[in-house]
Amino acid sequence: LAEFGTGAARERALLQAGLQQQGFQDAVARRQQDLANRQGLAQSRLGIGQQELGIGQFQSGLASQVPGLQRADIQTLGQVGAAQQAQQQAQLDASREAARMAAFEPQERLGFLGQGVTGLMGGYPVRTTTTNIPNPTPLQTALGVGSTLAGKTTLMQIMAGLDKPTSGEIWFNGKNVTGMKVQKRNCSMVYQQFINYPNYTVYENIASPLVITGVKTDEIKQRVGKVAELLKLSAMLNKKPDELSGGQQQRTALARALVKGADLVLLDEPLVNLDYKLREELREELPQLFADTGATVVYATTEPHEALLMGGYTATMREGRVTQYGPTHEVFRKPHDLATAKAFSDPPLNTLSLKRTANGFEGEQGLSLQLPPFQNVPVGEYTLGFRPHHLQLQKNGKDILKLSGEVTVTEITGSESFIHLRWAEHDWVAHTQGVMHFAPGENLDLFVSASNCLLFDDQEQLVPAQV
Repeated sequence: LAEFGTGAARERALLQAGLQQQGFQDAVARRQQDLANRQGLAQSRLGIGQQELGIGQFQSGLASQVPGLQRADIQTLGQVGAAQQAQQQAQLDASREAARMAAFEPQERLGFLGQGVTGLMGGYPVRTTTTNIPNPTPLQTALGVGSTLAGKTTLMQIMAGLDKPTSGEIWFNGKNVTGMKVQKRNCSMVYQQFINYPNYTVYENIASPLVITGVKTDEIKQRVGKVAELLKLSAMLNKKPDELSGGQQQRTALARALVKGADLVLLDEPLVNLDYKLREELREELPQLFADTGATVVYATTEPHEALLMGGYTATMREGRVTQYGPTHEVFRKPHDLATAKAFSDPPLNTLSLKRTANGFEGEQGLSLQLPPFQNVPVGEYTLGFRPHHLQLQKNGKDILKLSGEVTVTEITGSESFIHLRWAEHDWVAHTQGVMHFAPGENLDLFVSASNCLLFDDQEQLVPAQV
């Protein structure tokens, strides 16, 4: 942005000297407006102070040169300005890519540990809401479940104080921490992209927050040793980060966050870069570790089964909105709406568009279904949802619905198989145990119990089943 500022200063000087066309002035105005729109992202990434210093130095130097400028000089300056413009755009693109997990189109955003939080990310405004998510007490683990660009990282950065909300408040442990500086918050955070001090050993990286806070040497050794053993880092304490694998570097960053003993621990998909075996081990061990620390842990993930394993409370997110919050298993079993059901289903939730008539439920291609749990719902448009593991190859139980589809592909993952089918305009997945193989194009009958289905109305809200 310092380069862009320099270009802007040059353009202003040329305009003042009357040596440029009116169209150039319009271009400057457009670029200035673009800069203003991106100010929230630019200030935190590149530094406004350096920008202003660069503008001042260049403007003072250029002012003495303007009277003697020739047409060739003007053309040269125009070429340099265009090059600087391209460089500035590249810088902005790089910054936006670095923040892609936090940037999303204008949508509503909810407070997590506070009230009506809104903010700016990537230059996009977000609107306030009145829905609040309180800080449950006692609470040790809260999970944010949502797809990429759902707003999980943005919300966690606001909670940590790394980003400022444009309105609303953040409360923690009964205290308003909205304006509290990051240094004064007893908080730690781990990102999906590991961050370590390259000139420190693994031991020094893990111990760094304890050294800063003045913890005694003996206690540092004890705490570092304990967390290093948990994360399988004991044999690597004397190595530098560049000697480690990606998974080992992520474990080092995770260890540094856990050893601090923070009141609030924010984990943004911390296991995604680990190898499969270690990831599965940590998923089982982390809940107990969190319980031992007594800290409030907020864990962001895109994987519903990870949230179910961790337990605690879950907030599902979609496009910057918290769609539901509550005990994890309750959110999974009783989603309030279709968005929540889709966010909390992996493989994706299977859906079927239906119309309620006097004769039952009707779908495309003459499909007719009887759904006893929903026999008293009014006439209208509905969406039927059923999870992949509820689709069976055999007809077992009562109130069974028969569905048919054409196999597109079969994925075999060890002891499980994922059968992908297409019917009309719908793509479905069946999750079955055992090794199954079906040829593409083969027609297959599948069965699902009506009691395992979810029904959503034309507003995508859950329709309660009749018990």
